[in-house]
Amino acid sequence: MIFKRWLQAAIFLLLVTFSYRVSFLLYHQEILAGYSWWQDLYALFWGLRFDIAVAMPMALLSLILYGIAHKFVHISWRIFVLPWVAVMLFIHTGDTLYFQDSGRHIGLEILASTGDIFGLVQHALHTGLSLVIANLLIGLVLLYLGWKWLNIKVQHTQSLVKTVLFSVVIVLLTAIGVRGGVTGIPQAPIHVYQIGDAKLANVAANPVYITMAIYGSKHKDLKPLMLPQPKQSQQDTLAALYPEEKQAEATAPKAYNIIFILLESWNAAFMQSYNANEPHNVTPNFDAFRAQAISSDLTLAGGHRTVEGAFASMCSWQNPLGTSLVKTQLVDLPYLCLPEILNQQGYATSFIQGSYRDTGSVGSFAQKLGFEVSLGKVELPEGKLEHNSWGLHDDDLYDIIFEKALAQQAPFFFAVNTTSTHDTTLPEGVE
Repeated sequence: MIFKRWLQAAIFLLLVTFSYRVSFLLYHQEILAGYSWWQDLYALFWGLRFDIAVAMPMALLSLILYGIAHKFVHISWRIFVLPWVAVMLFIHTGDTLYFQDSGRHIGLEILASTGDIFGLVQHALHTGLSLVIANLLIGLVLLYLGWKWLNIKVQHTQSLVKTVLFSVVIVLLTAIGVRGGVTGIPQAPIHVYQIGDAKLANVAANPVYITMAIYGSKHKDLKPLMLPQPKQSQQDTLAALYPEEKQAEATAPKAYNIIFILLESWNAAFMQSYNANEPHNVTPNFDAFRAQAISSDLTLAGGHRTVEGAFASMCSWQNPLGTSLVKTQLVDLPYLCLPEILNQQGYATSFIQGSYRDTGSVGSFAQKLGFEVSLGKVELPEGKLEHNSWGLHDDDLYDIIFEKALAQQAPFFFAVNTTSTHDTTLPEGVE
């Protein structure tokens, strides 16, 4: 029965990759220094979604190869499953040692790591011999368990209808496992930050899943772009931006509540407070806020997409030219951004969107930048107005934000990503 074979292999491979994540945690215990054993377990089991996304397709591939080979020669089913142990041993061990040197999991740089395998093995034996030995022993134990577990007698013959039916079920379950569920945005390696803590995310991450995602995607390395020569010197630019130097008295900062609103697809040129020539007063409330608030006269665009705007706004960094940070190897580098700074000051930080929280990986990336909580339309109340093609309209979103703000005990920082201006339709009865 093919379903039983696939299920056997998936469970066994799930055990293998989970065991090596436990090995990672034991080797890097300093990651969660100060965390409770319950939080350690929570991070390990939270990452099972990525372990499943590894085990299921491997089991399916083993089943396909076995089905082809079995038509020509009688060969043990175990031969098509157990080699994955070696693959996982190699990737997990390499990732654990890479983390030891870099402080992060493997990323796009793995594409450049295949040129000198001998040198990498030498480095592993030199810097982490104890880990290599321990993981080899774990591998041997797992091979023994797999040899026994996968030797369970399985029915060899079944009707064509059952074979087709079970094949469809296996493919569907595998697709759901890789996707990370039936609804919402398909999961990606960056979604590990949904756990809400960057250190716990390091334990929940699965390097085999990261590797599969990298080789299965169309990531492109950063490429240099030719920039035009500036029309004026840096000194002239700074003099124009800052004509006077004013010394401010140092005072203790007050813990103000902050709501940072990101208007999707909106340009300040449409607002009268920025553009005196704009004939239509379409944002009277925002214009009134600006008249009473600290504001800037000049803002440099930090990108063309939501995830790029979030990075530029929260971190005051320029995105890579021509692409998003989240699509490059730079995503794994550490960044000290506004939400993390406010976390350290005792703020409750949330990134709230009217759309799915991980459209374009925005929600998970926001948590990478320091937001403790990421919420989208699935996690938020339905609202009173009919949704547009993206999600909640701004009126409902602002009502939800207001209710959440009133419920906060600590000072809070909310970054709100809207949707009404990201579409061309309004709810029925709204003009």
